[in-house]
Amino acid sequence: IRMSARGGKLFVNSAATTSVILEAAGGITDFFEFQGTATTISATGCSGSWSVTNGSAITNLELIASPNCVCTIGTGVTALNRVILGGGGRIVNNSAVSGTTNPGFLKVASGEYRQEVGTIAFAMIESGGILKFNSPGPNTIGTLIAMPGAVFDGRDNRSVATNTITNLFAYPGSVIYLNNTYSTWAVTSNANKGGTV
Repeated sequence: IRMSARGGKLFVNSAATTSVILEAAGGITDFFEFQGTATTISATGCSGSWSVTNGSAITNLELIASPNCVCTIGTGVTALNRVILGGGGRIVNNSAVSGTTNPGFLKVASGEYRQEVGTIAFAMIESGGILKFNSPGPNTIGTLIAMPGAVFDGRDNRSVATNTITNLFAYPGSVIYLNNTYSTWAVTSNANKGGTV
């Protein structure tokens, strides 16, 4: 699916699609909504907003080179194995990234990723990336790797139940925000390489 200019609306509901690729020099449509059984959705050069509301078979989702784009993942997306955010933009996820047959993998190369519910099996935040874990506990992040210049913010999940990071690797220049009045975190194993926790 290629969009040559902004300003339109696109709705896709297909049970026979294996992948959806959105890209265009001028940015994709202002609003795109997908419902169906595709396994991979990838957007490059997005300039508007798009959502995936009911893709129970979707395992891979990418938002690349889209600094002015917002992607929303709905609760019906239940099998996410891999999510990649690179080149700016924002992803708001209302589902888990726990995988089906493989551990779920989240990479925030730059931009802001918000986890509103559920778990994350494995997350890597690179320089310029922000991961906000707003999911109310008890939920877990299996492994969290924060590279130099990365930010993890778990202060706004508004839950008295404890969230857990099983393995935390915080490298120099990374910043990890955990407990405050609204949230409680437990870190099972902290291999702090020099980041601020």
